[in-house]
Amino acid sequence: MKSAHRTLLSLLSLTLVFGLSIAPALSAQQVLEGENGTLTITFRYQAEIIATKEFKDRTSIDQTATISCPLTAGGPMTTSSILPQTEKQEQAIAQLGAAAKKEVEAIEPETVSGLESLDKQMKDCKSSGKSEQICGMEIMAAMQSDPELLVQMGEMGGADAQGMAEAKQAVSDAAENYLPWYNEGCVGTMTVNNSFQADDPTIPGPEPVLRTTGTRKIETQETLVTVETELNRNETRYMIIPPQEKFHRDAYAGEQERDEMLAAIPAPLIIGPYPGPIQAGRYTQNLNGGSYSVDWEFARGK
Repeated sequence: MKSAHRTLLSLLSLTLVFGLSIAPALSAQQVLEGENGTLTITFRYQAEIIATKEFKDRTSIDQTATISCPLTAGGPMTTSSILPQTEKQEQAIAQLGAAAKKEVEAIEPETVSGLESLDKQMKDCKSSGKSEQICGMEIMAAMQSDPELLVQMGEMGGADAQGMAEAKQAVSDAAENYLPWYNEGCVGTMTVNNSFQADDPTIPGPEPVLRTTGTRKIETQETLVTVETELNRNETRYMIIPPQEKFHRDAYAGEQERDEMLAAIPAPLIIGPYPGPIQAGRYTQNLNGGSYSVDWEFARGK
C-alpha cells in the first residue's frame, strides 16, 4: 500500500504541475500548446588565469560554441520548471499527500494496478534520459487515453471528501501561471584554443606550452534549454546548460596525449527574469582573469 500511496501522490502532484483537472482555470495564451521554435545560443569564454600560489602557472582559455535547440511550447503549468517550489506549494503538496494516503486505503485493487503501471512508465521514461517535464506530459497523455482509469480517478475523494476538497483548494490557491518551452536535444559546434604553461623554478628556462585545441561537432539528445514565462508577471527565465565535448590535449611531462572533456562555459545558468515573452537576449559574467557571455536568438516555427 505504501507503493500505491507514493504512486497516487506522484500522479496527483503531476496533475498539480501540468494544470489538469484539479488546477485552476488559466487565461487563454497567445502561444498555442505544441507551437515550435528554435533557440540559437552562442557561448564565448575568454580568460587568462595566473595561479596565485608559489608556482605562477598560466592558463589561457579561448572557447566559442554555437548550438541550435528546437523548442516546443507546453500547456499552461501551475508550478515552475526552473525555480524550486514555493513554501505555499510545498505545504499544498504535503496536504495532498495526506489526502492521497486516505484514498489509497479505499480504492479498488485494479485502480492501484493502473496507477502503478503509470508510475512504472514514468520511471522508465526518466531512465531513458528524457526530461521530467517531457515524461510528465507523456504520462498525462497516457492517463487521458485510458477512459476507465480516468473514471476511477474521478471517483476518488469519497474516503475523505472534505479533506480531498481542502487539499485541492490548497493546490489551487498555491498555483501560479507559467508557459513553458521544452527542449530535447541540440546541434552545433564548439571550438577551443586553450593552453597551459607551468611555472617550475626548479627547471631551467621556460616550460613548454601545453595546448588543447580543435573544433568538434555537438549533437546531443540531452535537454540543454528550458524556458518559461510567468504570465501573471509577464517575465521570462532561461535555464541553459552549456554543451560539453572532448578535445585533444598535448602530451606533457611524461603524460601521454589524451582527450579531455570541456564545457563551453564554466557552469549552468538560470538567466532572468527579463520583461516580456521569450525573445533574444544577452548575458555576461566576469570571473577570475576574464569573462564569458551567452547570446541567444529565438525564431518561431522552425
